[in-house]
Amino acid sequence: MTYDGAVQYSTLIDLLERMIASFHESLRALTEQPLERPPGLIESLHYGFALRYDGYRDGSARAEEWHTLDGMADELDKGQLDKVLSVMEHHAWAAGSNLSLDLAGKLWPRLSAGAQARFLAGAARHLPSRDQKDEKKLADFILASLPLAQLDAQSAAECAANAIRADCSDILTAVLEHSDFDPDAVVERLSDEYKNFHEEISQLTTRILDVLLETTVRFKRAEAVELLLKAGASPNLPCWNLERGYNEWFSVLSYSIDSLEHKELSERIADLLLKHGANPRGLPCEDVNKPLKLSLNNKHWDLPDRLLDLGADFSGGLELTQEEFEKWPLRYGISDDELKWVREKIAPLLPLAQPWEVPMFCRGNAQGGSFSTFLDRLLDGQRLDRLKHFEALGLSTQLSPAILVDLVKWQDLDVLLYLLRNEPNLERIVFRARRRNPAIGTNRLQAWLCRPQDDRINELEDFDPGDQEPLTLPDGSRFYVYLNAVAPPDHNNGPLKEGYFWLEEHSPVHRRRKDRVLVREIKRVWKMVEAPSNDYKMTDMMPMVKEVNGRFFLPGINAGKMQFVQIFPKKWQSLVSAWMDGPFEKAKQAFRRRIKEQVSTSRR
Repeated sequence: MTYDGAVQYSTLIDLLERMIASFHESLRALTEQPLERPPGLIESLHYGFALRYDGYRDGSARAEEWHTLDGMADELDKGQLDKVLSVMEHHAWAAGSNLSLDLAGKLWPRLSAGAQARFLAGAARHLPSRDQKDEKKLADFILASLPLAQLDAQSAAECAANAIRADCSDILTAVLEHSDFDPDAVVERLSDEYKNFHEEISQLTTRILDVLLETTVRFKRAEAVELLLKAGASPNLPCWNLERGYNEWFSVLSYSIDSLEHKELSERIADLLLKHGANPRGLPCEDVNKPLKLSLNNKHWDLPDRLLDLGADFSGGLELTQEEFEKWPLRYGISDDELKWVREKIAPLLPLAQPWEVPMFCRGNAQGGSFSTFLDRLLDGQRLDRLKHFEALGLSTQLSPAILVDLVKWQDLDVLLYLLRNEPNLERIVFRARRRNPAIGTNRLQAWLCRPQDDRINELEDFDPGDQEPLTLPDGSRFYVYLNAVAPPDHNNGPLKEGYFWLEEHSPVHRRRKDRVLVREIKRVWKMVEAPSNDYKMTDMMPMVKEVNGRFFLPGINAGKMQFVQIFPKKWQSLVSAWMDGPFEKAKQAFRRRIKEQVSTSRR
């Protein structure tokens, strides 16, 4: 044997010895491992953080040993496979959880049907979502292996729950149709990780069919919700949500509604639950009529009427006492100073509801929770029709100190006038509200209410729109970009710093007078500002000009306000959006071109 050959032979022997040692070490470690299954999805359903982050349960006990053995699967002889078989039989769930598919392929016919089920339950946590077409191997393996596996309740629940998470309806159906599946079987939901929450978790359902329905609602799988409800799942289930800084109770109905995203999907799931008998007033674990409150909170405008028709009403909320409110009023939406103002200036003129007499609901957050009433989402001039609608259906519109302060603070004069329409002291109340907040009624700048003023304080007599295509509103008024806000190249404002340009900044003061918004004053000052790095920053620098009957004036708003449709009635939003996406783009180009011209000239 040559020297090189001897070296290669020695290296091969060394590698083989290390593989054998690694095999025995891994096998020994797994044999000594206590007989317990790693916690699965079922134990984490209540934990919002775990549901949002797929990697939360990556790996389990002895992951390294399972990965080592799985990597050796093709090299193991019959005797070694026999030894691995014994370990996998006892720790099948862990083997599946660590995705030891190569080992499973070698040992599958020899594993007991029960161990096969536990392996599938562990492996199901790795199921990809349906749009990951290149990762269907595991889903196909589980689907093909399920019929001959002996499904215990926990394995069935884990396979089905992960199928719901990954939106694999065929695997869910296969579990529900399995000969071993018992819809009334009980599953475990506690694990050592959550031992401090035994009282809360023990109140959650353990019936497998109901656990799976809770899973579908949490993952918003409407088709699966319908399937499970038809199979006999209860539509009235408590649903506890634990976050890292707080926790909150729901019914599955209110949980389905508690989403600003996926609006149509949320409403469809809520509709299915109601059709199958969900209590429209919610469950004892939550505030009474929480589903109705959340449907208003999250603007599911088709749901409140349905809930009210089925028995919900505008009562409920938490039990707040006078002592609790007086101890910490800020927690319930009003500061000590605001409460003092209401009691001294408004209460003598207006009968107010006591805070503890108004249905109030708590939403969890890491700062101790926020409190609100049924009225809160309706206190917006653009939702006045909805406010009137729900008032006709039983919503009390009597003002509490906190609601009154919000109306004054956030400038909702139209709503305030409506709610006080029958009060004999209306004018005196509004006068005192104006003293408290002089800008009340400008509603975050309703530019469409601005008109030319006799004092001409904001008029632009020499404004030339050039070739700009204006935003023309249904009332005949027009809006243009004030390009002259960018100083011309021959300005005399002084030298420029690198990366800056000269901009005319406008600081307006607005006041509301009946159906008009006035510009009380507007300061126009040349300032050297940093050149915008993107369009969003630039639009906040672009003043707008309004034209009414041939008169041009500054309404005191910038394009950024218009970009997010903050100043127009909602019925005009499509018109405004079309202008922003078309002609306004040309105005932005012209504005940016002027900035470049000014900067390039200053460098010469």
